[in-house]
Amino acid sequence: MPSRMSAPSSHRSEKPLSELTKRVLSGLVLITVALVTTWTGGLISVGAFLLLGLIVLMEWERLTGPGTQRRPFVGILLVAVAAVVAHYMGPVAAMAVATGLLFVALGAALLESPRRWSITGIAYASWLVVSLVSLRGHDSAGLSAILFVFAAVWATDSAAYFGGRAMGGPKLFPAVSPNKTWSGAITGALAAVVVCVGYLAWADVHVAARAHTVDHTSISLIYAGLMAFILSVAAQAGDLFESGLKRRFGAKDSGTLLPGHGGFMDRVDGLVFASAAAFLIGLSTKGQGTVAEGLLTQGSF
Repeated sequence: MPSRMSAPSSHRSEKPLSELTKRVLSGLVLITVALVTTWTGGLISVGAFLLLGLIVLMEWERLTGPGTQRRPFVGILLVAVAAVVAHYMGPVAAMAVATGLLFVALGAALLESPRRWSITGIAYASWLVVSLVSLRGHDSAGLSAILFVFAAVWATDSAAYFGGRAMGGPKLFPAVSPNKTWSGAITGALAAVVVCVGYLAWADVHVAARAHTVDHTSISLIYAGLMAFILSVAAQAGDLFESGLKRRFGAKDSGTLLPGHGGFMDRVDGLVFASAAAFLIGLSTKGQGTVAEGLLTQGSF
């Protein structure tokens, strides 16, 4: 009798984790790694961002078909060059490289080049790496800027997922992603604004701008909320972009590396667009400062 009763208990203990549990656990691991490497800065963060970009590039290659994988070392080399330029030569040179790759990708698409998807993937991964490396920079302002972007993307992703599931309602873009709803999109944007404004209100964010110290009290919370909203919209656009790409190639996930998430592209699709938006905003308003300072100070706004 005891031996018969012990079997169900053993069976229950071997029950596989739910997809939601896997999603939460793998998400926590990724967040921890992202925070540690970003906090460390220097070549550690550059290496981490470069590795992320290369993983995204490889997943893009697998997703878009075997015909794009003839010479993956070319893509690896170009993304690595973009990272080095961003770190050592500055954001303007990095933007020139990334924009050049983007125009090459657009040209390949217009010409119906058989390698257009591979070239587009190189531009996609390069923009991710260039944006993150340029935003992080070499000082504490870079850390604050990256954390601001992370907060916007993570708050958007989590709130949109749970808000959409809880409230349902009209679909956001059913032709591209049948599961996303307007309620989730609005919840995600509101969460990003609240979390980012709360972050700046709580943290003592010091930004050296034009030889003056600008802390969070000099950063309008209205401006911070506007930036958070823009980054949230960009993150959701990135999510829809990747959903459309997967639908185009008949794939459910970009890969299988992350339990509960699929591939790294599935996890950072919003970050690609949000970091690019933050990079462009920061670059356009940085003046004599850094990209991070341009993002975190009101500048010309």
